[in-house]
Amino acid sequence: ALSRIGYDLKVVVLPAERSLLMADSGAVDGELLRTRVIEQRFPDLVRVSESLVDAEFVVFSLRSASQIEDWTSLKDKSVAVIIGMKIIEENIPETALVTRVKNANQLFNLVKNGRVQYAAFVRDIGEDFLRDNGITEISASHSVLSSVPTYTYLNKKHQQLALKLAQSLREMKNDGTFRAIVENHQP
Repeated sequence: ALSRIGYDLKVVVLPAERSLLMADSGAVDGELLRTRVIEQRFPDLVRVSESLVDAEFVVFSLRSASQIEDWTSLKDKSVAVIIGMKIIEENIPETALVTRVKNANQLFNLVKNGRVQYAAFVRDIGEDFLRDNGITEISASHSVLSSVPTYTYLNKKHQQLALKLAQSLREMKNDGTFRAIVENHQP
């Protein structure tokens, strides 16, 4: 979508919280995939109005998580979360025993080693991580805690670009390019 309007994209992988702070301050140009929950806390980020994909938030565990049907089901349970994943941080019940980690590797190691019962994470990203690392003993719940659209956010210094990028994304969806890219990146 960016290349269609004359820009390049360079993705820099950073810890989730640091990434938000850097985008909000203008040290980096934006955030590739975020949910709307960040908007009040990070006012210098401008949402590109066209959504990218819907993110399904689930729990991962060693055993069946059939008793986990929604966020409130995590009351009094031990749950690992990645620092900076705001929708998860805001929905985990206050009575949950939360362990905060920096990345997916730490998140799944806690589950694998029996240090926490559950890891709250995005289904697709979590399943990709497990497959790529040959971890077969951990699986995602069938129940979805929440499913929300994700958006690209730009630092306010690029506000004029948000409308052009949204239009470019809409055109890609209309001509089938967007779907082809998404399907190409699925296992």
